[in-house]
Amino acid sequence: MKINPKDPVLMAIMSDIHKTAEKPLPGYKTVRQWADAWGFKSSRALELLNKGIKFGTIDKKVFRVSVLEQKRIFPVPHYGLKKKK
Repeated sequence: MKINPKDPVLMAIMSDIHKTAEKPLPGYKTVRQWADAWGFKSSRALELLNKGIKFGTIDKKVFRVSVLEQKRIFPVPHYGLKKKK
């Protein structure tokens, strides 16, 4: 059996098993990253992202990422455009 290391579902499972960090999918950013990109405070960016989720425009995914200078791994919500079907 050949394993596809680029499959996001498999990588999430393996990350949980090994308690390792995941690389967020392209186009997904944290609230703080969106706030910086848009020139808003984090609270306003979160408000807009939540409205986007409500309207079906934005997708929220949680990725395990390294924080605190790469010393700890935590689940952090990331937001990106929802793919149209």
